[in-house]
Amino acid sequence: MFLMQSFNPEIKTFSTLDSTNDYLKQNYLFLPDHTICQALAQTKGRGRRGTSWESEAGKNLLFSVLFKEYLDPIQLMRLAGSTLLEILAEKEIQAIFKMPNDIWVNGKKIAGLLIESIYGETCEATILGIGLNVNQRSFVTQNATSVWLETNTETKIEDWLARFLKEFINEKRITGHNRFDQKIGNF
Repeated sequence: MFLMQSFNPEIKTFSTLDSTNDYLKQNYLFLPDHTICQALAQTKGRGRRGTSWESEAGKNLLFSVLFKEYLDPIQLMRLAGSTLLEILAEKEIQAIFKMPNDIWVNGKKIAGLLIESIYGETCEATILGIGLNVNQRSFVTQNATSVWLETNTETKIEDWLARFLKEFINEKRITGHNRFDQKIGNF
């Protein structure tokens, strides 16, 4: 398990971006380690293999984190997935991790993760992208849900980012394992 010595991110928030991951990929040379890019809306948000991520503007948590080093994608996925499960459980939302990169509640997707690496001669950076459906009330697809649909309560998007970062940093301090293995869904 990798361990960050310090995690003091700079947060850049945009009203609209094509993709938070793409922004970090295009600008990583000029940004400090652990920069967080957050968008209120994405025009080309995506998941694995280019699948699109539907998100109503201003209703969901859409962000990416830049790590200016190689991080094992499996361990990073496990850590971020575990963190999402923890913060959802705080709101009485019993979620499971559906391999390889989704968080599901009652058979519907509530969050997705995307890890991308930037290579030169070696890996120069790793980017973790997360989309969490927070206050969106309807979706084009039938297999999506949100915190609002699960709890009938509107919550502040910035509170979700703060909770994620606090729990993510806390999980990082646990060396050798995390609680993810207890929560993997059997799909």
